[in-house]
Amino acid sequence: EDVLKQYDETFLNQVFPNILCLKYFNLIDRIIKPIPRSIHKSSVFYCPVRNRANLQALELQVVNGDNINPHLSRGLKSLDRRNLLFATWGVYHLHLKTSVDSDGFIERSGPILFAKFTDIDAYLLTVMRHGRRKTKIYSKTYPPWFKQFLIQIIQDNWPQLIAS
Repeated sequence: EDVLKQYDETFLNQVFPNILCLKYFNLIDRIIKPIPRSIHKSSVFYCPVRNRANLQALELQVVNGDNINPHLSRGLKSLDRRNLLFATWGVYHLHLKTSVDSDGFIERSGPILFAKFTDIDAYLLTVMRHGRRKTKIYSKTYPPWFKQFLIQIIQDNWPQLIAS
């Protein structure tokens, strides 16, 4: 109950246990467990210079096993909302600022980190802006939410993550 209240207080209005269970498992599936992880960067990893210090701070949190969930989408507070990129491919997007807003989430940043996590590793795909944009690595214009682009990075670097 306390875990759910931390993210979405509307669950208290639910009278159906199955709805509570769905919300709970939706949340548990989306949060990143605060445990130490090794970091692996893709061969095409790119981070704008202006975001590198913030990325390094986030990487230190990952290595130390700190709670990095405040870097996730504010959509985490709405347990009815699904993050389709995560739900489909297990890819998170994390904001790279360091100051915390009043709602407990990190201030939103233009460029975001796309990453995949296991219990022992953090796979950093790349840093890209919201919306359509060419990158230094890929000459075509891809929206960051374009699943094939991110999955191709995983396939090219860590095929075992999507083998099954």
